Amino acid sequence: MLMIVGSYGDGLRMYAFDPENVTFRLLDSLDLPSPSYLTIDATTRTIFAVNELKDETAALVAVRIDSDWHTLRLLNAVRTGGASPCHVDKHGDLVATANYRGGSLSLFRVGPTGEILSLLSVVKGSTGGPDLSRQQVPHVHCALFSPDGNYLFATDFSADRIIRLETDRGGAGGT
Repeated sequence: MLMIVGSYGDGLRMYAFDPENVTFRLLDSLDLPSPSYLTIDATTRTIFAVNELKDETAALVAVRIDSDWHTLRLLNAVRTGGASPCHVDKHGDLVATANYRGGSLSLFRVGPTGEILSLLSVVKGSTGGPDLSRQQVPHVHCALFSPDGNYLFATDFSADRIIRLETDRGGAGGT
């Protein structure tokens, strides 16, 4: 059984886990900055991780698990257009990130082998919630595609609302 771990200090690590003996064996690692949240596309063996950096260098990173199932290989990285991405989700050829400190939602197109092709759009969150000490600037905390992929939902923490975007395969639009 494989276990993929992202962390603030140790980058991305892949372990073999033996549940019978409850042991872990490090298979490979990549020195990536703060890969705090990730999702895996089992078909392409691609890990999509967010670099939770607090500035404009924050990125979505694509990493391939090679066919030997023991080696990690960096495919590419594309900036999210928002700081502190803290969540990532994938559906079909679209990947979304929630950028907490950046107060935005980013939508990317990915290729058939898992590489990130482009940043399609960045949607800004808003403010307006009652807690003035925590909701004075936008914070988007989670982004999830609907099971059919027709919608993208995001928590707009600072406005106490859920953003709903209709996916149109060329970006995201609507509310």
